[in-house]
Amino acid sequence: MSDNVIIGNASQLVNDDIARDVNMQRVPPLGHKTLPEIGRDPSIMYGGHPIWKEKADTYIATLKIARNNTTTSVGVTGATTRVDVSAFIPPGLEPVGLISAVQLQYEISGAKTKETTIVSAHVQYSLTYDDTPGVYNRLAYIRAQGQSSDADNYWMRGGNQSMAFCPLVYKGKVPYIVWNLIGNWNNMTGSSNPYEVEAFFFLMGYLK
Repeated sequence: MSDNVIIGNASQLVNDDIARDVNMQRVPPLGHKTLPEIGRDPSIMYGGHPIWKEKADTYIATLKIARNNTTTSVGVTGATTRVDVSAFIPPGLEPVGLISAVQLQYEISGAKTKETTIVSAHVQYSLTYDDTPGVYNRLAYIRAQGQSSDADNYWMRGGNQSMAFCPLVYKGKVPYIVWNLIGNWNNMTGSSNPYEVEAFFFLMGYLK
């Protein structure tokens, strides 16, 4: 296993790197058994044990919705996207999910913004390869409202980051993230100017 991956129980966590290795935090713990009454429930999936990366990489996937028009209020459901993440997984690990930090950013031009302008967005995941993500299967959410009545000079820009578990979907032996981005804009001006939301997926670890 790659030496930049840590596996272990919460009771093994210590601050000293040497002590951590002595505590065998790089060795997988004993497996858990699921409860018999839920072990075969088709509506759930076993989440596994957390495996942390010592140093997270830059983002490994992005989603974006960008428009430039005279619309004043609109909701946009981005296409369901399937991202092959096999290049980011240590050989032989075969995790059931990823520990992620999902960053959402938004921007609306000053000419599109007024005091009552509202933007919201969220990222969703799916447990199956062919299905659209469920509306409440959320990895991250953000909402913001304009705070100035100066529509000509007040841009709305901002962002937020959430930590979440994201299940992996295997097609054959290839692991995928199946996700999409939803954006909603309300009470913008009628000028033809840009507005957008974007999501970034950072890999923090694995679930095995």
